[in-house]
Amino acid sequence: MRKDNGAKEALIQTASRLFQEQGFSATGLNQIVKESNTAKGSLYFYFPKGKNELAVAAINEASSNTENFMADILHSDESLEIRLHKLVDAFGYALENSEFNQGCPICTITLEAASKNESIRIASDNAYNSWQNLLELHLNANNISDAKDVASSLISLLEGGLILARASKDIRVLNAIKKSVSLLIK
Repeated sequence: MRKDNGAKEALIQTASRLFQEQGFSATGLNQIVKESNTAKGSLYFYFPKGKNELAVAAINEASSNTENFMADILHSDESLEIRLHKLVDAFGYALENSEFNQGCPICTITLEAASKNESIRIASDNAYNSWQNLLELHLNANNISDAKDVASSLISLLEGGLILARASKDIRVLNAIKKSVSLLIK
């Protein structure tokens, strides 16, 4: 078993991966405990409200990691268009590298649980807003008009593209997104 000082992080990371791959309902607490190599007591110590509380923590962690991932790509001296294309490519590569098991880190849980669970809905909304705000910042810095709407459109395109690519097990759909990205920022 993992020592308690790393148990919380292990539970969050494992839950995040499992929720991303198989959804909220299909992921049981026993599976999370087993795959995180933690004691069941740690789960209830760190997440006394159970699965919903753990799900919110997993969404928040995935959101932060994704925002950092995006920021790393967006903070370069290349043109905005190239940076956005690299962002799409990076998400596509990650999807393909996971054998099409992991698209957007919060899409699966959002689609499945947000309408039934207000805390999950709020955490998902906050995640998408943070990503949109990051894109908006870069769009504004490049004098793109209607940056807020364009950022929202970019997130929507990327999210939809990842879903289609995951369903078809083919990232070629993401190339069409890159063409749309170029049109949006002209």
